[in-house]
Amino acid sequence: MLEENIEETQSNALPIGSKLREYEILSVLGQGGFGITYKARDTHLDKMMVIKEYMPNAFASRSYNSTVTCIPKHKETFEWGLERFLDEAKTLSKFDHISIVKALNFFEANGTAYFVMDFYEGETLEDYLLRHPKKKFSQDEILSVMMPIIEGLKAVHNEGFLHRDIAPDNIFLRQTKPPILIDFGASRNALGVQSQSIEAIVKHGYSPPEQYISRTSKQNETTDLYAISAVIYQMITGTKPPESTERQSEVFNGDSDPLEDLEQKYKNRFEKFFLQTIQKGLALKQKDRIESIYEFQRNLVVEDKIELIKGERVNLTKDITSITNIGVGLGWDTNSSDKGVNFDLDASVFMLDITGKVPQDEYFVFYNNLKSPDGSVIHQGDNRTGDGEGDDESLIIDLNKINISITELIFVVTIDGAEQKNQNFGQINNAFIRIYNLDTNIEIAKYNLDEDFLAETAIEFGRLYKKEDSWKFKAVGVGYDTGLQGFVDKFV
Repeated sequence: MLEENIEETQSNALPIGSKLREYEILSVLGQGGFGITYKARDTHLDKMMVIKEYMPNAFASRSYNSTVTCIPKHKETFEWGLERFLDEAKTLSKFDHISIVKALNFFEANGTAYFVMDFYEGETLEDYLLRHPKKKFSQDEILSVMMPIIEGLKAVHNEGFLHRDIAPDNIFLRQTKPPILIDFGASRNALGVQSQSIEAIVKHGYSPPEQYISRTSKQNETTDLYAISAVIYQMITGTKPPESTERQSEVFNGDSDPLEDLEQKYKNRFEKFFLQTIQKGLALKQKDRIESIYEFQRNLVVEDKIELIKGERVNLTKDITSITNIGVGLGWDTNSSDKGVNFDLDASVFMLDITGKVPQDEYFVFYNNLKSPDGSVIHQGDNRTGDGEGDDESLIIDLNKINISITELIFVVTIDGAEQKNQNFGQINNAFIRIYNLDTNIEIAKYNLDEDFLAETAIEFGRLYKKEDSWKFKAVGVGYDTGLQGFVDKFV
């Protein structure tokens, strides 16, 4: 993936110009104790690729004809590691995420195994840090690098896997795409356990104490969260954290933890909640760390979810880390009416200009007009039953695309056919509107409408409005007995 050759005359590497099926070896990109990474050309597609080769140099060597031969007494360990290497390739082939490297092909040849990945121009975070040793990252700069990595890790954890090898050398900064998480290191880790090689199991400074123990059953999501926190710690302080076992020993002997007090030392450069999240992620005991990647991600960007009451506001571009893509979820629980007719509630958005009216009919977004003319608001469709937990209807909003003439968005929910069915919001429970970051799926603010509505057939849940170049959300919770038509008459 990195356009950077190391010495090409590696004793164990394939000769430049070698052919592996349809791939031609062009250069060696990296070589470690358990594998070699090559830049190659797919001769069928005329496309640059990366090929990773299983080559544990402690157990094997390459003969004159490119075949990898294992040392007889280590044959069982070599073959066991080969299986883990192929398992890693199969795991990588399952992911189709912009922030996770994908194995496009894998095969056995030359007495060993290979898997093939896309080639990207760029460099690892490790190389970037080496080139900029005095770089002082801002909070936004750190998040711009780490949020895509966290999103990728969420996909990994959702599938029941751990990465176990998160460090700056496995975070690749692409030139034209978001950063990507590379080299799971699963086979290296497994082979290290099998061969009792601690150097293969851990990354000093990034691995938590439980990775120094051969039993992987002690590892869980918090193992990866420690490593991510360690990377962010390095971006904050300019140095990687002390080795976790060193920290453990100091604390055990009654000395202070050599880890820097981030909250105290860097409080003028970073938000308190941001530093607290990293400090907690680096806790020596797993039970003291943040438990899930979702909670970790949320805590990095907002001190806490804001529970609004009627009339309260939240500034989406100043009170929290600035966002541009938001989701609006609206929900409710419905009861059957006396006549046993199901409720059909509909969410709508009126996009108003400075006159308090929609500039044209198409800026009224509802179930029969699912997208605004400027493409900024997309209605996700009508839920005719209100069944299920969570959001009953939702909208996607790109703040950057909103027409410059639009100054306010009104979010309303109405009961379809309320008069004919003799229905009203007095028969609706647990109504809410919530705002969340669409890129991270982290909830920012929520307003629970706990008022007792009686004859109302339409409610303005909330409004999004622009003031002094900032977008703000206000919890409204005002009911009307005029249904959807009352809002149409008022705003269209």
